[in-house]
Amino acid sequence: MKNTERSVSKLNDEKSRRTVYDKMIIERNGMNLIYLYTCTEKRTAALEAAELLTPGPEAVITQAVILEAWAFLEARNDMALLYDGKTVPVFKRDENWALDIDTVLESEFMEEERGELDTREEKKYVEPRSIEGQTYGDYLKTLLAAVPEKKRLLRIMDLIQINMKYAYCDYFLMDDYYTGLDYEMTVNGKKHEFSERFS
Repeated sequence: MKNTERSVSKLNDEKSRRTVYDKMIIERNGMNLIYLYTCTEKRTAALEAAELLTPGPEAVITQAVILEAWAFLEARNDMALLYDGKTVPVFKRDENWALDIDTVLESEFMEEERGELDTREEKKYVEPRSIEGQTYGDYLKTLLAAVPEKKRLLRIMDLIQINMKYAYCDYFLMDDYYTGLDYEMTVNGKKHEFSERFS
């Protein structure tokens, strides 16, 4: 029974990692796209490439596609940096940007199929001139802050139950014991105390 539970847990871990990866890619893609549209040099480079590919009025649409591809590829590069313990700023400057227009034009990302996520193998990346900003943990905290308070509390209770079952008492269930939860967190050296009661 325990082996089955652990294999299900492993599948859930992979699903959770993929979900977090996808959410962070979307977040980074959006921030990268904002940067590209505010950077005159990169926007112009994308337009020049678009005019070569599709001369005429269609060039504007092609430019938008190129900028989106550029933001997406940069987001994937950002994730590889974060997985390798590097930092990536939320709002990039020119020196934090890693990929050039040629990388986008030579890329075959449209044809690539998304394989199974393995954070241990995602070490290939282009390093920008300046490494600064937030860590992977910082980005996780941002995602966690967006989770509703009740859901966060239930996940804490899940972790308590999992740790109790596997470390101390294999028949432990929170349902048998809880009427509430008192807990405290220390964030940036400041202690916060919380008390929740359930009917």
